[in-house]
Amino acid sequence: MREWFTELNTKRIAWIDATRQNDFERGIKNLTVDKYTEPLHFIYELLQNAEDQYATKVQFSLHDERLEFCHNGDPFTQADVESITGIGNTQKAGQGNKIGCFGIGFKSVFEITDCPEIYASLDNEFFGFAIRDQVVPEMLQCNAADFKTGWTRFVFPFKPKADHLDDQIKTKMRELGADTLLFLNQLKEIQWETQSEQGTYLCERSEPPYEYCHMISEAGTKGDNRVCDESNYLRFSKRSSVDSGKSQAVVRLAFRLEANTIVAEEGLSVLNVFFPTSEKTNLKFRLHAPMLLTDSRANIKTDNVINAQLLEDCATLLAECLPLLKRIDLLNAECLDCLPIRQEDFPLKSTFRLGLPRNTVQGVKQVGRVE
Repeated sequence: MREWFTELNTKRIAWIDATRQNDFERGIKNLTVDKYTEPLHFIYELLQNAEDQYATKVQFSLHDERLEFCHNGDPFTQADVESITGIGNTQKAGQGNKIGCFGIGFKSVFEITDCPEIYASLDNEFFGFAIRDQVVPEMLQCNAADFKTGWTRFVFPFKPKADHLDDQIKTKMRELGADTLLFLNQLKEIQWETQSEQGTYLCERSEPPYEYCHMISEAGTKGDNRVCDESNYLRFSKRSSVDSGKSQAVVRLAFRLEANTIVAEEGLSVLNVFFPTSEKTNLKFRLHAPMLLTDSRANIKTDNVINAQLLEDCATLLAECLPLLKRIDLLNAECLDCLPIRQEDFPLKSTFRLGLPRNTVQGVKQVGRVE
Protein backbone atom coordinates (compact mmCIF):
# COMPACT_ATOMS: atom_id res chain seq x y z
CA MET A 1 0.00 0.00 0.00
CA ARG A 2 1.34 3.45 -0.89
CA GLU A 3 2.63 5.37 2.13
CA TRP A 4 0.65 8.50 1.27
CA PHE A 5 -2.55 6.43 1.08
CA THR A 6 -1.89 4.86 4.48
CA GLU A 7 -1.26 8.31 5.94
CA LEU A 8 -4.45 9.67 4.35
CA ASN A 9 -6.45 6.75 5.72
CA THR A 10 -5.09 7.39 9.23
CA LYS A 11 -5.84 11.12 9.09
CA ARG A 12 -9.40 10.57 7.86
CA ILE A 13 -10.12 7.97 10.58
CA ALA A 14 -8.88 10.40 13.22
CA TRP A 15 -11.19 13.07 11.81
CA ILE A 16 -14.19 10.71 11.88
CA ASP A 17 -13.43 9.74 15.49
CA ALA A 18 -13.27 13.42 16.49
CA THR A 19 -16.49 14.15 14.60
CA ARG A 20 -18.34 11.40 16.45
CA GLN A 21 -16.93 12.43 19.82
CA ASN A 22 -18.31 15.92 19.23
CA ASP A 23 -21.63 14.60 17.87
CA PHE A 24 -21.13 16.43 14.56
CA GLU A 25 -21.83 13.49 12.26
CA ARG A 26 -25.51 14.27 11.64
CA GLY A 27 -24.78 17.92 10.94
CA ILE A 28 -22.07 17.13 8.42
CA LYS A 29 -24.39 14.73 6.59
CA ASN A 30 -27.00 17.48 6.43
CA LEU A 31 -24.46 19.82 4.84
CA THR A 32 -22.99 17.37 2.34
CA VAL A 33 -25.64 14.78 1.42
CA ASP A 34 -29.11 15.84 2.51
CA LYS A 35 -28.91 19.37 1.07
CA TYR A 36 -30.08 18.35 -2.42
CA THR A 37 -33.77 18.68 -3.26
CA GLU A 38 -33.43 16.05 -5.99
CA PRO A 39 -32.42 12.62 -4.60
CA LEU A 40 -30.88 11.62 -7.94
CA HIS A 41 -28.83 14.80 -8.25
CA PHE A 42 -25.71 12.65 -7.96
CA ILE A 43 -26.16 11.70 -11.66
CA TYR A 44 -25.40 15.28 -12.68
CA GLU A 45 -22.45 15.42 -10.28
CA LEU A 46 -20.97 12.31 -11.90
CA LEU A 47 -21.41 13.86 -15.35
CA GLN A 48 -19.87 17.09 -14.10
CA ASN A 49 -16.77 15.39 -12.82
CA ALA A 50 -16.44 13.35 -16.02
CA GLU A 51 -16.56 16.60 -18.01
CA ASP A 52 -13.92 18.13 -15.76
CA GLN A 53 -11.71 15.07 -16.33
CA TYR A 54 -11.99 15.69 -20.11
CA ALA A 55 -14.08 12.58 -20.74
CA THR A 56 -15.84 12.32 -24.10
CA LYS A 57 -17.97 9.30 -23.22
CA VAL A 58 -19.67 7.93 -20.08
CA GLN A 59 -21.61 4.76 -19.33
CA PHE A 60 -24.26 3.99 -16.70
CA SER A 61 -25.11 0.37 -15.95
CA LEU A 62 -27.93 -0.44 -13.53
CA HIS A 63 -28.00 -3.80 -11.76
CA ASP A 64 -30.28 -5.23 -9.07
CA GLU A 65 -28.06 -4.24 -6.15
CA ARG A 66 -25.73 -1.60 -7.59
CA LEU A 67 -25.20 1.17 -10.11
CA GLU A 68 -21.98 1.36 -12.13
CA PHE A 69 -20.60 4.46 -13.83
CA CYS A 70 -17.57 4.68 -16.13
CA HIS A 71 -15.88 7.51 -18.00
CA ASN A 72 -12.95 7.67 -20.41
CA GLY A 73 -11.42 10.84 -18.99
CA ASP A 74 -8.06 11.54 -17.42
CA PRO A 75 -6.74 8.94 -14.95
CA PHE A 76 -6.76 9.59 -11.22
CA THR A 77 -4.01 11.45 -9.41
CA GLN A 78 -3.08 11.48 -5.73
CA ALA A 79 -4.72 14.92 -5.50
CA ASP A 80 -7.96 13.43 -6.89
CA VAL A 81 -7.95 10.73 -4.20
CA GLU A 82 -7.48 13.39 -1.52
CA SER A 83 -10.24 15.57 -2.98
CA ILE A 84 -12.83 12.84 -3.50
CA THR A 85 -12.37 11.70 0.10
CA GLY A 86 -12.34 15.24 1.48
CA ILE A 87 -14.92 17.92 2.14
CA GLY A 88 -14.50 21.08 0.14
CA ASN A 89 -10.80 20.63 -0.63
CA THR A 90 -11.33 20.56 -4.41
CA GLN A 91 -8.48 21.23 -6.81
CA LYS A 92 -10.86 23.16 -9.09
CA ALA A 93 -11.65 26.26 -7.07
CA GLY A 94 -11.53 29.46 -9.09
CA GLN A 95 -11.68 27.74 -12.47
CA GLY A 96 -14.65 29.25 -14.28
CA ASN A 97 -14.93 26.48 -16.86
CA LYS A 98 -14.76 23.68 -14.32
CA ILE A 99 -18.08 22.52 -12.96
CA GLY A 100 -17.85 19.93 -10.28
CA CYS A 101 -15.78 19.60 -7.19
CA PHE A 102 -14.90 16.18 -5.88
CA GLY A 103 -14.85 17.45 -2.31
CA ILE A 104 -18.56 18.31 -2.02
CA GLY A 105 -20.37 17.33 -5.21
CA PHE A 106 -19.34 13.71 -5.08
CA LYS A 107 -20.84 13.40 -1.59
CA SER A 108 -24.27 13.33 -3.24
CA VAL A 109 -23.67 9.64 -4.13
CA PHE A 110 -24.05 8.80 -0.43
CA GLU A 111 -27.76 9.31 -0.99
CA ILE A 112 -27.79 5.86 -2.60
CA THR A 113 -24.72 4.10 -1.22
CA ASP A 114 -22.81 3.71 2.03
CA CYS A 115 -19.51 2.73 0.48
CA PRO A 116 -18.72 3.71 -3.13
CA GLU A 117 -15.90 1.88 -4.89
CA ILE A 118 -13.50 3.39 -7.43
CA TYR A 119 -11.34 1.44 -9.88
CA ALA A 120 -8.91 3.70 -11.70
CA SER A 121 -5.46 4.10 -13.16
CA LEU A 122 -2.98 5.90 -10.92
CA ASP A 123 0.67 6.36 -11.90
CA ASN A 124 0.11 3.89 -14.76
CA GLU A 125 -1.03 1.19 -12.33
CA PHE A 126 -4.47 -0.19 -11.52
CA PHE A 127 -5.68 1.28 -8.24
CA GLY A 128 -8.90 0.36 -6.43
CA PHE A 129 -10.28 1.85 -3.25
CA ALA A 130 -13.56 2.35 -1.40
CA ILE A 131 -14.79 5.33 0.62
CA ARG A 132 -16.30 4.65 4.02
CA ASP A 133 -18.01 7.25 6.22
CA GLN A 134 -17.83 9.76 3.34
CA VAL A 135 -14.13 10.52 3.85
CA VAL A 136 -12.17 7.38 4.77
CA PRO A 137 -10.34 5.73 1.83
CA GLU A 138 -9.74 1.99 2.12
CA MET A 139 -7.66 -0.07 -0.30
CA LEU A 140 -9.53 -2.84 -2.13
CA GLN A 141 -8.24 -6.26 -3.05
CA CYS A 142 -8.73 -6.22 -6.83
CA ASN A 143 -8.15 -8.31 -9.90
CA ALA A 144 -7.87 -7.36 -13.57
CA ALA A 145 -11.60 -7.96 -14.17
CA ASP A 146 -12.45 -5.05 -11.84
CA PHE A 147 -10.81 -2.55 -14.18
CA LYS A 148 -11.62 -1.25 -17.64
CA THR A 149 -8.48 -0.15 -19.47
CA GLY A 150 -8.59 3.53 -20.37
CA TRP A 151 -11.63 4.16 -18.18
CA THR A 152 -12.36 5.11 -14.58
CA ARG A 153 -15.01 2.84 -13.05
CA PHE A 154 -17.27 3.70 -10.11
CA VAL A 155 -19.42 1.10 -8.35
CA PHE A 156 -22.23 2.17 -6.02
CA PRO A 157 -23.66 -0.76 -4.00
CA PHE A 158 -27.15 0.29 -2.96
CA LYS A 159 -27.98 0.93 0.66
CA PRO A 160 -30.01 -1.77 2.42
CA LYS A 161 -33.76 -1.58 1.78
CA ALA A 162 -33.26 0.70 -1.23
CA ASP A 163 -35.45 -1.22 -3.66
CA HIS A 164 -37.20 1.98 -4.76
CA LEU A 165 -33.97 3.30 -6.27
CA ASP A 166 -34.12 0.89 -9.18
CA ASP A 167 -37.28 2.38 -10.71
CA GLN A 168 -36.21 5.97 -9.97
CA ILE A 169 -32.88 5.55 -11.72
CA LYS A 170 -34.51 3.80 -14.70
CA THR A 171 -36.90 6.72 -15.10
CA LYS A 172 -34.07 9.24 -14.80
CA MET A 173 -32.04 7.46 -17.47
CA ARG A 174 -35.00 7.48 -19.87
CA GLU A 175 -35.68 11.18 -19.26
CA LEU A 176 -32.11 12.51 -19.10
CA GLY A 177 -32.12 13.57 -22.76
CA ALA A 178 -29.40 14.49 -25.23
CA ASP A 179 -29.84 18.15 -24.34
CA THR A 180 -28.08 17.34 -21.06
CA LEU A 181 -24.93 17.58 -23.20
CA LEU A 182 -25.82 20.89 -24.85
CA PHE A 183 -23.69 23.22 -22.74
CA LEU A 184 -20.70 20.95 -22.22
CA ASN A 185 -17.46 21.07 -24.19
CA GLN A 186 -15.85 17.66 -23.67
CA LEU A 187 -18.62 15.14 -23.06
CA LYS A 188 -20.36 14.03 -26.25
CA GLU A 189 -21.96 10.67 -25.45
CA ILE A 190 -23.92 9.11 -22.59
CA GLN A 191 -24.69 5.39 -22.74
CA TRP A 192 -27.00 3.69 -20.27
CA GLU A 193 -28.40 0.24 -19.76
CA THR A 194 -30.57 -1.74 -17.37
CA GLN A 195 -31.26 -5.47 -17.45
CA SER A 196 -33.93 -4.97 -20.12
CA GLU A 197 -33.34 -1.54 -21.68
CA GLN A 198 -30.53 0.52 -23.17
CA GLY A 199 -30.08 3.95 -24.61
CA THR A 200 -27.62 6.50 -25.95
CA TYR A 201 -27.53 10.29 -25.90
CA LEU A 202 -25.23 12.02 -28.40
CA CYS A 203 -24.26 15.61 -29.09
CA GLU A 204 -22.33 16.41 -32.25
CA ARG A 205 -20.92 19.97 -32.13
CA SER A 206 -19.30 22.12 -34.78
CA GLU A 207 -16.70 24.82 -34.14
CA PRO A 208 -17.48 28.49 -33.24
CA PRO A 209 -18.74 31.02 -34.10
CA TYR A 210 -21.68 29.03 -35.47
CA GLU A 211 -21.79 26.10 -33.08
CA TYR A 212 -24.31 23.73 -34.59
CA CYS A 213 -25.30 21.05 -32.09
CA HIS A 214 -26.98 17.93 -33.43
CA MET A 215 -28.66 16.05 -30.56
CA ILE A 216 -29.59 12.37 -30.84
CA SER A 217 -31.53 10.30 -28.30
CA GLU A 218 -31.94 6.56 -28.76
CA ALA A 219 -33.66 4.18 -26.36
CA GLY A 220 -35.52 0.93 -26.31
CA THR A 221 -35.70 -2.66 -25.16
CA LYS A 222 -32.52 -4.67 -25.66
CA GLY A 223 -32.56 -6.61 -28.89
CA ASP A 224 -35.29 -4.47 -30.49
CA ASN A 225 -35.07 -1.47 -32.76
CA ARG A 226 -34.61 1.59 -30.63
CA VAL A 227 -36.68 4.76 -30.92
CA CYS A 228 -34.58 7.66 -32.19
CA ASP A 229 -35.30 11.34 -31.56
CA GLU A 230 -33.21 14.14 -33.07
CA SER A 231 -33.04 17.89 -32.49
CA ASN A 232 -30.76 20.74 -33.50
CA TYR A 233 -29.51 23.87 -31.77
CA LEU A 234 -27.36 26.83 -32.72
CA ARG A 235 -25.10 27.70 -29.79
CA PHE A 236 -23.20 30.93 -29.11
CA SER A 237 -20.56 31.53 -26.44
CA LYS A 238 -18.85 34.50 -24.83
CA ARG A 239 -16.14 34.86 -22.23
CA SER A 240 -17.55 36.60 -19.19
CA SER A 241 -16.09 39.73 -17.66
CA VAL A 242 -16.22 37.95 -14.29
CA ASP A 243 -12.73 37.21 -13.02
CA SER A 244 -12.86 33.60 -11.83
CA GLY A 245 -9.16 33.11 -11.19
CA LYS A 246 -7.31 30.61 -13.34
CA SER A 247 -9.73 30.70 -16.28
CA GLN A 248 -12.54 32.92 -17.43
CA ALA A 249 -16.16 31.93 -17.02
CA VAL A 250 -18.15 31.45 -20.21
CA VAL A 251 -21.82 32.26 -20.83
CA ARG A 252 -23.77 30.56 -23.60
CA LEU A 253 -27.15 30.56 -25.28
CA ALA A 254 -28.69 28.16 -27.77
CA PHE A 255 -31.55 28.62 -30.25
CA ARG A 256 -33.60 25.64 -31.33
CA LEU A 257 -33.54 25.00 -35.08
CA GLU A 258 -36.20 23.33 -37.20
CA ALA A 259 -35.96 23.23 -40.99
CA ASN A 260 -33.11 25.77 -40.79
CA THR A 261 -35.34 28.24 -38.96
CA ILE A 262 -35.07 29.42 -35.35
CA VAL A 263 -38.16 28.40 -33.38
CA ALA A 264 -39.32 29.12 -29.86
CA GLU A 265 -38.26 26.64 -27.21
CA GLU A 266 -41.23 24.59 -26.06
CA GLY A 267 -42.40 25.06 -22.49
CA LEU A 268 -40.76 27.24 -19.88
CA SER A 269 -37.00 27.26 -20.28
CA VAL A 270 -34.82 27.01 -17.20
CA LEU A 271 -31.38 28.38 -16.51
CA ASN A 272 -28.57 25.95 -17.10
CA VAL A 273 -25.49 26.02 -14.91
CA PHE A 274 -23.95 23.48 -17.25
CA PHE A 275 -26.99 21.32 -16.39
CA PRO A 276 -30.64 22.34 -15.82
CA THR A 277 -31.57 24.09 -12.58
CA SER A 278 -35.05 24.86 -11.23
CA GLU A 279 -34.63 28.54 -12.08
CA LYS A 280 -37.26 29.44 -14.72
CA THR A 281 -36.17 32.10 -17.20
CA ASN A 282 -39.32 32.60 -19.32
CA LEU A 283 -36.97 32.85 -22.30
CA LYS A 284 -37.69 31.15 -25.61
CA PHE A 285 -34.15 29.87 -25.98
CA ARG A 286 -31.70 27.96 -23.78
CA LEU A 287 -29.39 29.92 -21.51
CA HIS A 288 -26.26 28.88 -19.63
CA ALA A 289 -24.18 30.85 -17.13
CA PRO A 290 -21.89 29.49 -14.39
CA MET A 291 -23.79 31.31 -11.65
CA LEU A 292 -23.42 30.75 -7.95
CA LEU A 293 -26.18 28.43 -6.75
CA THR A 294 -27.84 27.78 -3.45
CA ASP A 295 -26.69 24.69 -1.53
CA SER A 296 -29.47 22.61 -3.08
CA ARG A 297 -28.06 23.38 -6.57
CA ALA A 298 -31.63 24.18 -7.63
CA ASN A 299 -31.71 28.01 -7.73
CA ILE A 300 -29.29 30.88 -8.16
CA LYS A 301 -28.21 33.11 -5.28
CA THR A 302 -30.11 36.39 -5.38
CA ASP A 303 -28.63 39.85 -4.80
CA ASN A 304 -25.23 38.47 -5.77
CA VAL A 305 -22.74 40.72 -7.58
CA ILE A 306 -21.18 37.89 -9.61
CA ASN A 307 -24.54 36.53 -10.74
CA ALA A 308 -25.72 40.03 -11.70
CA GLN A 309 -22.62 40.50 -13.86
CA LEU A 310 -23.10 37.12 -15.51
CA LEU A 311 -26.65 38.10 -16.40
CA GLU A 312 -25.35 41.30 -17.98
CA ASP A 313 -22.85 39.22 -19.96
CA CYS A 314 -25.69 37.00 -21.17
CA ALA A 315 -27.55 40.11 -22.32
CA THR A 316 -24.48 41.34 -24.18
CA LEU A 317 -24.02 37.93 -25.81
CA LEU A 318 -27.59 37.99 -27.08
CA ALA A 319 -27.08 41.40 -28.67
CA GLU A 320 -23.79 40.27 -30.23
CA CYS A 321 -25.53 37.24 -31.76
CA LEU A 322 -27.80 39.38 -33.93
CA PRO A 323 -25.25 40.32 -36.63
CA LEU A 324 -24.17 36.68 -36.83
CA LEU A 325 -27.76 35.51 -37.20
CA LYS A 326 -28.36 38.08 -39.95
CA ARG A 327 -25.21 36.92 -41.74
CA ILE A 328 -26.56 33.37 -42.02
CA ASP A 329 -30.13 34.48 -42.88
CA LEU A 330 -31.70 33.44 -39.60
CA LEU A 331 -32.67 36.90 -38.33
CA ASN A 332 -36.29 36.78 -39.46
CA ALA A 333 -39.74 37.16 -37.92
CA GLU A 334 -39.56 33.72 -36.29
CA CYS A 335 -36.24 34.63 -34.69
CA LEU A 336 -37.56 37.98 -33.42
CA ASP A 337 -40.44 36.15 -31.75
CA CYS A 338 -37.86 34.29 -29.65
CA LEU A 339 -36.17 37.44 -28.34
CA PRO A 340 -37.01 38.80 -24.85
CA ILE A 341 -38.45 42.11 -26.07
CA ARG A 342 -41.88 41.94 -24.38
CA GLN A 343 -41.77 43.43 -20.89
CA GLU A 344 -44.99 41.65 -19.89
CA ASP A 345 -43.11 38.34 -20.13
CA PHE A 346 -40.81 39.45 -17.30
CA PRO A 347 -42.47 40.75 -14.10
CA LEU A 348 -40.74 43.53 -12.21
CA LYS A 349 -39.33 41.11 -9.62
CA SER A 350 -38.14 38.62 -12.21
CA THR A 351 -34.44 37.82 -11.89
CA PHE A 352 -34.10 37.79 -15.64
CA ARG A 353 -35.73 41.18 -16.12
CA LEU A 354 -32.53 42.66 -14.67
CA GLY A 355 -30.54 40.63 -17.13
CA LEU A 356 -32.53 41.58 -20.20
CA PRO A 357 -30.38 42.83 -23.04
CA ARG A 358 -31.20 46.53 -22.90
CA ASN A 359 -29.64 46.98 -26.33
CA THR A 360 -31.42 44.08 -28.03
CA VAL A 361 -33.95 46.20 -29.95
CA GLN A 362 -31.23 48.73 -30.76
CA GLY A 363 -29.07 45.85 -31.96
CA VAL A 364 -31.79 44.72 -34.37
CA LYS A 365 -31.86 48.20 -35.88
CA GLN A 366 -28.09 48.28 -36.14
CA VAL A 367 -27.81 45.10 -38.17
CA GLY A 368 -30.35 46.22 -40.70
CA ARG A 369 -34.04 46.06 -41.47
CA VAL A 370 -35.57 42.64 -40.90
CA GLU A 371 -37.61 41.45 -43.85
